[in-house]
Amino acid sequence: MNDWLADMLVPYTADRSTVQPIDAPPGVVGEGSGYGRLVELTSPILLTEIIKLFAMGLDRQHFMVARPNHSAGEMDLVKSVAVCAGSGYDVLKNTSADVLVTGEVSHHNALKATMEGKCVITVFHSNSERLFLRQRLQPNLAKLLQSEVSGAEVLVSEEDEDPFEIWDVEHMPGTGN
Repeated sequence: MNDWLADMLVPYTADRSTVQPIDAPPGVVGEGSGYGRLVELTSPILLTEIIKLFAMGLDRQHFMVARPNHSAGEMDLVKSVAVCAGSGYDVLKNTSADVLVTGEVSHHNALKATMEGKCVITVFHSNSERLFLRQRLQPNLAKLLQSEVSGAEVLVSEEDEDPFEIWDVEHMPGTGN
């Protein structure tokens, strides 16, 4: 899942590493297995470009952003991005990344990160995971199963959905606005 998120930065990726590698004997888990990914960029790019890449990759237009300097028109240049799907702040909190991208983060952790000079982008928990099921997991499992079980089909639930909705007060459901 974290590789999928990191892949959204591929046009600008110079190097990728695992934030918290799994300590296991060789052959037990794949090389590079672990939690989170740290992406070093080929050259600094604007924070707004990073956000656009995730918006395109996740097919979403609304994220929460916390940044150290709220000055209007301030240019936030990014050299590195750390990603961890779901509730991944604890995985990312000690990275050297300029930007932390995760599904959700608490208020105080966002404050801590910005005090350390880091930006935080929360893409919402479900957004950081659900599309992965359709784009990566389903086709990969189907390919594996088809070579093992004739006629196997991998389905992704059509019923499962994010429990949260984002409401615009000016256009709330049921108000006729």
